[in-house]
Amino acid sequence: MNFTPIDNRGLVEGFCLLKSVDKKTSSKGDTYLDITLADREGEINAKLWNYSESLGTYEANTIVKVIKKAAVGAVIGDLAGICAAAFVLRVLGL
Repeated sequence: MNFTPIDNRGLVEGFCLLKSVDKKTSSKGDTYLDITLADREGEINAKLWNYSESLGTYEANTIVKVIKKAAVGAVIGDLAGICAAAFVLRVLGL
């Protein structure tokens, strides 16, 4: 997955397809989204923990902008570690 640095604090952004979005419940009873993000280079699983609809609603086959803090030692352009990192999805009205 290809992401671009957007500031000097380690934030990166990129555009992806929400290939799948499943609303699930954690073992602690918290709601989260289990998401598969895809682009022309491949796909990766991500979790949006402590999800509530006040954060927005997400559907499969939607293009989103992903903003996240790059993991320490991560190669820019690599989305490895997103499952454990905080990220923001912005739905694009195309």
